[in-house]
Parts: sequence; C-alpha cells; structure tokens
Amino acid sequence: MIIELRPFTQTLSFAGAIAPGEGISIVAPFDGPVEMMGFGYGEAVSAGQTLLKLDVSDLERSLREAEAAHLQATENHETILAWESGSEVSRARRALESARYDMEETQRRLAETRTLFERGLVARSEIDGLVRQERSQEMALTSAREDLASVMRRGEAHNLRIAEIELRNARQRLEELQAQHAQAMLEAPVSGVIVRPPPAGAEAQTRDVHVGARVSQGQLIGTIVEAGDLAVSFQMDESDINALQTGQPVTVRGPGFPGIVLRGEISHVSGDASTGRSGGGGDRASFTAIARLEPPDPEQQTLIRIGMSADITVTIYSNPDAVVVPPDAVRGRAPDALVRVAEPDGTRADRRVAVGGVAPDGVEILSGLEAGDAVVWTVDPAVPG
Repeated sequence: MIIELRPFTQTLSFAGAIAPGEGISIVAPFDGPVEMMGFGYGEAVSAGQTLLKLDVSDLERSLREAEAAHLQATENHETILAWESGSEVSRARRALESARYDMEETQRRLAETRTLFERGLVARSEIDGLVRQERSQEMALTSAREDLASVMRRGEAHNLRIAEIELRNARQRLEELQAQHAQAMLEAPVSGVIVRPPPAGAEAQTRDVHVGARVSQGQLIGTIVEAGDLAVSFQMDESDINALQTGQPVTVRGPGFPGIVLRGEISHVSGDASTGRSGGGGDRASFTAIARLEPPDPEQQTLIRIGMSADITVTIYSNPDAVVVPPDAVRGRAPDALVRVAEPDGTRADRRVAVGGVAPDGVEILSGLEAGDAVVWTVDPAVPG
C-alpha cells in the first residue's frame, strides 16, 4: 500500500430527538385556571394572536385586598407625616393640660383649707381628704406626661421610615397584581410555531395546558420558534462527555425523514449530570447535549417534526491531510507501535511510529511515515470457530 494523504475523522454516534431551536418562552403571569385557549401545540401562530385567557377570579380577590392594604398604608403614612398636629397628639396634650389644671386647683384649695384649719374653721379631715386628692392628681399628671411622650415618640423618624417602607411595599404589591391582571389575555409576541415545553426531568411527563387546567405563576406554557429553526437533543454517557465540545459538527438522520441529512454543530453540553440506572444495574451519570441545525429547505420542513427520533453523528476530530494506515498494519502499542515498510532497495524494515486517532477504517500516524511510503502487512488467518 502506497501512503497518500487523505482526510481522517473520528466520530461518536448517539440517539436523540428533534427539538425546537432557540425561541421565545410563553409563561403564565399568575396562578389560575385556563379559561380559553387559542392555539394547539405544533401549530403556527401570528404575532398578536391570542394564545390563552386565564380566569381572574382569584386574582381579583387578591387585587381588592392589595388595594385595601395600600389605602391603609397611605393613611398611616399621612398620619405619621402630620403627627405633631394630629388628633392623637392633640388629645394627649389636652389630657396633660387637664391634669395640670386639676392639680393646680387642688393645691389652691388645699392652701385655703389649711388657712381655715389654722383659724379653727374646718376639721382636720378636710385637709386629709385634699392631701389624698393631691397625691392622686399628681400621679395622674405624671401619667399624662408619660402618655404624651409616648405618643410623640410614635411620630419619630424611625416610625416614619417604617410607614414609608410599608407604603412602598403595598404600592409595589398593588402594581404587580395590576400588571398581572393586564396580562390575563396572553398574546403571541412574534410569529412562529408554538411547541410544548420540555419535560422537567429525564423521567418527567410533559403536561399539556388545556382549558380548565390550573397553571402556576412562571410555568412554561410553550415556546414560539421560527419555522425551520431546529435543534437536536441527545443524552450521552459520562465516558463520552469530555470528548464533546461546542462547535463540533454534527450530521443528523432519522427514520421519519429518510434520505434527508441535516447538518449543524454542538451548541450546548450540559455541565449538570442526571443520574439514571444503567443497563448493568449500576448508577451511571448521563449528560444532555444540544446541537443547532442549519435550516432545512421548505420542502424538508414539512417532513421534519418536533420530537422525531434522530440518529446523530458528532465529528470529534478531523485532519484533512492525514497519514492513515489500516489497523492491521500497526503492530504493538504506543509508544512502541511499529509499521513494516518496503524500502526502495526491496528490503523490508519496521519503523517506530507515533499513533494519533483510531477509527474503524484506519489509524492516523502522526510521525514515522510520510506520503509515498510503501506499507506492507500480513493478515492473521481467521481463528476457526
């Protein structure tokens, strides 16, 4: 065999499924049941088309509660802002003035009664009664002072700050619910094909949205992708994960679209493993990879559907000008691999070679051979079965 430079590639094969390409996610704006649907999965939709309408009964109840909370927070904030001139401070000040007046009046009467007692005009019991009243009113005056101080503290800066925060939170909650209410009718933001959301896990079942179904806020309802924007998704074993990189070319075939070869490149290799039970009974980690595909022509688009099974071939290594010999021509193992060469003088000699990639149709030789060398080898006879 005379060596000629030729392309050499190494590939890995996987089984996967056709998936939508990058698109725009449609998510539920709030919790609630679906009242009306205006699309079917896999159908084309137009920008502005109504996709679904959510029942707003629960939302409107929450909205009324938020409005009441906002009004209460607004009133409380305004009260704190005008606290010193407000009704509670005025009431506490009046109570203090009344207690002070009562105290002063009792002290005046006590002084007059003592004068009359010294002149023998009143009994001692009247003085004792007024003394007890003075002590009681002194306690009332102290209590009124403390009440006024306590009421005044409720208008201090930190309480005003609390009222401002409560008002801001109430306003934000109200605005969020108002925005959600405005989105009760979901419309398609762009034209394209709406497809089902992917399963949440390796064994999860896709839950279609339908009239009467209850959706949760943030739940993915579907994805709108441009017609012909396709990808392919597949699982790989942990032993293959380090061989795949973004940008590697892929070819895709499938039994559902015979004769069509789709091309693309790896766009995503998951860094998060999902654990599944391997065929040997042990736990093996698997990883998800996605390849973006070149848009098929319009005729092919009618044959290729989301979810169709696909056979994926990933080119993990390529050398357009490689020295390649048949696998049987290499003897031994690296770094002591040998290839027998027919020299120009008719003799045969073993050359030590550096082996590169290995594929079913040949072995790449990195050094030790060059184009034009004549390689010879013998094929071992088949072992009788």
